[in-house]
Amino acid sequence: MSSTTTIRLQSDLKKRVARLAKKSGQSSHNYMLGLIRDGLEVEERRAAFDDEVEASADEFDRTRRGLPLDELKEWFARTALGERVPMPRPRKLPLPRAK
Repeated sequence: MSSTTTIRLQSDLKKRVARLAKKSGQSSHNYMLGLIRDGLEVEERRAAFDDEVEASADEFDRTRRGLPLDELKEWFARTALGERVPMPRPRKLPLPRAK
């Protein structure tokens, strides 16, 4: 089901939309719907990624399991050179020292 929403576009923005819509063979209305749909998909993926990062950080804080950065960098470098090396295994990492 659709509903009507009115947006006011500055004249320069309206011209830009019209130019690109015409170039794509769409009406300005359909072109803007596509832009909104695409923008929403990007933002939804970004929000899901942010949620995953937060959950991973919470799990790390709880378990302290992970890989030291130097080991991970070495694994990436060797893998990028075509070496078939096993990925380092996660393990419990020490708490950082207080400064």
